Amino acid sequence: MVGDFAQFMAQNKLSAQDVLDKAEDLSFPKSVVEFMQGSIGQPHGGFPEPLRSKVCAFIFIIAISIVYNHIIS
Repeated sequence: MVGDFAQFMAQNKLSAQDVLDKAEDLSFPKSVVEFMQGSIGQPHGGFPEPLRSKVCAFIFIIAISIVYNHIIS
């Protein structure tokens, strides 16, 4: 997960502050999302906020969009 996140940041020329500021608009790697959701464990002391909330909100929006598109199709 850490490597995927680092590669994602490098490929998109993102600083740590960019990730925080633009989290709602970024398409994070699946491993990063799963980590932030707690699917592959949790770090000591929990996940960094507000990044975790922003990443998880992004997934919720995608899920709602998929359901909506399925219903209207």
